[in-house]
Amino acid sequence: MNAFDESLSKCCTQAEDHHKVHESDAPRLEQNVPNPFGHSTYIKFYIPKASKSAKLMITDERGSVVMEFDQLEKGFGTVNIQSSSFASGTYYYSLVIDDRKVETKSMIFNY
Repeated sequence: MNAFDESLSKCCTQAEDHHKVHESDAPRLEQNVPNPFGHSTYIKFYIPKASKSAKLMITDERGSVVMEFDQLEKGFGTVNIQSSSFASGTYYYSLVIDDRKVETKSMIFNY
């Protein structure tokens, strides 16, 4: 029985630690949905409360900025993208917080 109690204690402690990680105020950038996309897609993100500035940049394969969303608000957010200005291909989107690129993901436009 002591072994069971010890296992249960470790399990619950690990679960609490895992929960604390998710409650942290760290920036997050999710994969666009759907991917690949045809007419439109959306990207979810989280911007920490202590951030001074935040933007989402979309670049093509050469690194040229195709679209930029400036002055994103702190907390959870979503950007909706219409494909009217995209040619078929792979694009990259980056979350930039306080002039520092914190994460980049790729998306495919296939029309």
